[in-house]
Formats: sequence, C-alpha cells, structure tokens
Amino acid sequence: MKKLLLNSGAGLLLLPLLAALMFAATAQATTLIYKDFNSLVAEAQGIVVGTVKEVVSQRAEDRQLYTYVRLADVETLAGVYHDNELTLMMSGGYDGRNGLHVEGSPEFSAGERVVLFVEGNGQRMVPLVGWGQGVFRLQNDERGAAIVTDEVGNEVFGVGKKGEILKANRHAQRAQIANSEYLANASSAQGKASAGRSDGGEAMLAPQEAKGAPMSAERFLGMVRSQAQSRAFAQELRSVKVGQALERKARDAGSAGSANSANNMSDESAASALPRRTPQGARSSMDRD
Repeated sequence: MKKLLLNSGAGLLLLPLLAALMFAATAQATTLIYKDFNSLVAEAQGIVVGTVKEVVSQRAEDRQLYTYVRLADVETLAGVYHDNELTLMMSGGYDGRNGLHVEGSPEFSAGERVVLFVEGNGQRMVPLVGWGQGVFRLQNDERGAAIVTDEVGNEVFGVGKKGEILKANRHAQRAQIANSEYLANASSAQGKASAGRSDGGEAMLAPQEAKGAPMSAERFLGMVRSQAQSRAFAQELRSVKVGQALERKARDAGSAGSANSANNMSDESAASALPRRTPQGARSSMDRD
C-alpha cells in the first residue's frame, strides 16, 4: 500500500508504507504560512459567499480521489465571476471504498453558508488561500443573530490594526500555523527540525486569544468588500466539473525537489501533510484494485 506525502518544496511524492510510518513520528500535522486578513484579500483570485449545496468525493480520470464542494446562491464579494453556482475541488476524500485524508484540509457540510478566499481552483490541492485560513462560516448564535466564525468554529471578533484576525481560541486549527521565517529555516535545515513543530516551539504562531462580541456577518462581509477595493482582480474565477482531475502541472509541482524560499512558497509547497487511512478499514486512495 502507498500513501501520499506533501512535503515542503518537494511536491507530491509516493512513499512506501514503512517510510510513511517512520515519518509519522516527526510529521504529525500540516504546517502552513500564517495569513492575516490583508494577506487573504491580497492573495485571493476571488472572494465569494455561498451555500454549500453538496459535497461529493469520487475518483477522477487520473484515478485519484477528489472532493468536490458545490456552492449555490453564490455572491461574488470581490473578483470576476458571473454564475450563481461554483464548484471547488480538493485532493482527498472517501468514495465508499477507498479514502485519503489530507491533514489540514478544510471540511464542508451541505447547508452551511461560507465565505471563501479562492485561489487556484482546479490547480491546487486546496484552492483556498492558507487552506482553512481562507474559510469563514456564517451562522446564527443562540439569539439568532448572524455571526462569523473561522473554519473550525471559533467566533471572529474583528480585525486588528496590523490585519490580524481577532478571534476565540476554543477549537484547535486543523493545521499548524507558522511564520515564514520558521518555514525558511525548516527548509534549510532539511528536516533537522520536524515539520509542524520547532525545537522549542517558539517559531510556531500560537493562536492569540481575543475577547469581545462576535462580529456580525453583515459587518464582516462589508469589511471584505471594503478591503478588496484596494486591489484589482484581473483573473476570472473558474468552476470545475465533478470528476475533473487536478491539472497535471499542479500534481507534478516541485518534483525536482528544490526547496523554495519562504517568500516564494505557495501554501502547498510550504505544507507538510501526512495523509492517513480514513475511515477505519478504508485503503489509501493510491491503492490499486
């Protein structure tokens, strides 16, 4: 059995199970570059709000598993997109027989309302700026007021003077978040410090706890629109078809094995993801029948 490994600057590599198990001791989670609010807006190809209509996982023409997130009632907050439906694709999923879990990848459920900072749909493993950092959920609080939370359910209180997103810290993120300096040092050390942690932990960005009243959905959407006016969105957002495969150049990215500098790292080349079998008894999506 084989598993998929996404490593900093090395692209997608196939490793035997034994090597994957040995690596598991030092790579427990995906590591991503921290994105503040300003970075989310600056790096997105487009920003949309929509209702998740359906989440489907299946094999594509390249025999890999992908998850397709279909959005309805789409409103474009920033960028160029003219349809009211949008389908995003992410690597991994479970098709009823085989499963591949990509650590740190965001998860979606039908019926929820989400704000997405989209980048590279059909071209990146996770087509969202900063993976889960580019996902916000709009939901009602106990009083029925529409508020905004981050991808894992922490209430958002506002945006700081330097662009930092002020939010609660009751729920752990799906990925480790690090500053670019740490990732550059980790790459140059060639694995001497394990991805997802530092020798003393000080290089990782610990979530900053904030307090206050949850930010209203209306205010958050207004802030996104206002911030987006400061830049031009030249490239039109693209939707994908269910069953479409990731573009080959994206699958082969980084195969030469050269490490990128932190300033030039994409979210994927900066991430170190160790997939695991899910659910129990499911084989890796790299298995062959």
